[in-house]
Amino acid sequence: MAREPQSAFSESVMNEIRRTYDYRCVTCLTWTETSQCVSLIDDLQLHEAVRLGVLNEGFEGNSSTNGVVQCQNCHVLFTEHRIVLSLPIPVLEYLENYIRSDSEDPLHEVFDLLVDAWNGEPVDLPDPDTIIPYIGLFSLVTLDPTTSAKFTMITPYLPSLSIIRSNDKRFRKAPANTSATATNVARILDALEIKKNTPLKVGSIPLAPGIAAFEEKRYWRIPIPAGVVFAALMVGLQYDLSECEDIRLAKSIVQYLCHREVVMQRAVESRTWHQ
Repeated sequence: MAREPQSAFSESVMNEIRRTYDYRCVTCLTWTETSQCVSLIDDLQLHEAVRLGVLNEGFEGNSSTNGVVQCQNCHVLFTEHRIVLSLPIPVLEYLENYIRSDSEDPLHEVFDLLVDAWNGEPVDLPDPDTIIPYIGLFSLVTLDPTTSAKFTMITPYLPSLSIIRSNDKRFRKAPANTSATATNVARILDALEIKKNTPLKVGSIPLAPGIAAFEEKRYWRIPIPAGVVFAALMVGLQYDLSECEDIRLAKSIVQYLCHREVVMQRAVESRTWHQ
């Protein structure tokens, strides 16, 4: 069994996490009394994320912003490193281009500015409008397509299709005749939107290629910092057997962050040496 992130959540924090998601798994949206409060990253992973500028030094790993609710089935898929949450590809592409520019801003500051842009505030970032619809959304990446092919995630609340229209900065409900694989079309799964009167609509989420529905875009709206998700994705890179575009982009970003950290460290050592 792969090592899973260990949390030091207090009872009050666990209660806060459960209340936030109403005991509902954030990925399959299933309600369960035995839902688990799971930390996305542990202390060692948090330290590495801070070192690379993905999270700020003040981030607390035992806070509710590092926790989600998972059902037992989804929990196993994550802890066995079959799947991992990721930032959407458009956001990863934007970050890759940005960090390769002359800017030395740490990634956690870029994440904060993107949230400001999503809220309509002016920000000092190059053309963030193209990715604003994806801020606050996360995708699901299959790390091991071969063994994951036998698994299918079942959700009792398969969402309708959403679409980004021209010059729009939000996903909106798509027309009834919209193709599920059309450009700018996706299903948005959001545990916080499920109410007692929400009608059941059982659906499947295939975890590996070979099924037509796998080609559909799906995003999860989860109220956790993008830096936490990216830090967890960094951990998943070492288990990847898919070589998908999400992973390629994430690896490129991490490699550049590591290179930049080494360069900055050498600069500090050089200044110290000459003092």
